[in-house]
Amino acid sequence: MRVTVQFELTTLLPVPRERAFDASLDIDLHTRSMAASREQAVAGVTSGLIGPGESVTWRARHFGVLMRLTSRITAYDRPARFVDEQTSGPFARFRHEHLFFPEGESTRMVDRIEFTARSECSAAWSSACC
Repeated sequence: MRVTVQFELTTLLPVPRERAFDASLDIDLHTRSMAASREQAVAGVTSGLIGPGESVTWRARHFGVLMRLTSRITAYDRPARFVDEQTSGPFARFRHEHLFFPEGESTRMVDRIEFTARSECSAAWSSACC
């Protein structure tokens, strides 16, 4: 049995939309923000900004499991929206849509994430996540 999970996260950022958009594509910033899981970019674009059609492979430990996930930027509309999707990795499917809405001098960032666990992982990850 496959389990699909969808969720949305909204964050108000005290920066202009263009800056928030670019920061969300910054491999080095992402690596620093994920230091607790020792997430590292190990192939593809491994530093600087990732762009349309480009991919990155991440290696990290989540839920006690070492994972490798390669994702590609499949949609790109600066500074409003981009999408990254898994091309190989632990999920049957993983899609992350990033939306950026100006709010005065700030930006409302909306992350829409949808993933489907592979059947062999569903039970273990459901236990770890719940």
